[in-house]
Amino acid sequence: GLVALRVVSPPLLERARSTLEQQVGRCSPRAVVQLCRALSEKPDIEAFRDYLMPAARSFMLDFNPRDLCTVAEAFLKAQVADAD
Repeated sequence: GLVALRVVSPPLLERARSTLEQQVGRCSPRAVVQLCRALSEKPDIEAFRDYLMPAARSFMLDFNPRDLCTVAEAFLKAQVADAD
């Protein structure tokens, strides 16, 4: 994933955010986990709240324990919380 590179260029992050907005409905549970982790490095609060949070919720039962921890850590790093 993007995080494995350890260096994520701003244009690459912007492209990931744009793709996320347009195609989040096509993401697999694993893709949502990887996007959460990658985008938490330079978080876009609106992208997390508007796209990743609903996607993560929809896959909650599909995540394994490691995925759940990764998603939780990403939201913590991005300092995004649900109002509920």
